[in-house]
Amino acid sequence: MRIKKSVSKHSISYSIIENVRDINGKSTTRVVETLGNEQEIRDKHPGIEPEEWVRQYAKKLTNEKKSQQKPSIIKFNTEKPIESDEQLAFNVGYLFLQSLYYQLGLSKI
Repeated sequence: MRIKKSVSKHSISYSIIENVRDINGKSTTRVVETLGNEQEIRDKHPGIEPEEWVRQYAKKLTNEKKSQQKPSIIKFNTEKPIESDEQLAFNVGYLFLQSLYYQLGLSKI
């Protein structure tokens, strides 16, 4: 997780964001928590600089998330037979060359 700092004419706002992947595999960011502007943070946590508090809070959230993650184990049974109508291998090595073939217009020659 990281800090998003939005600077406007009259104040600075802080948010905690994280990088995620959507269902298509594209990387994007998601707002985890909006912390408020600089003055609100000073009022809630006196005696510490707002940016320093935000950094500590982001680090704490990151550590909590890491501690909650569990390793995923995929079990594979070698005794189970593969169904005859199920395709498991795909030949897609030509797709790169095929796109070049059509982009260069070689199909029209």
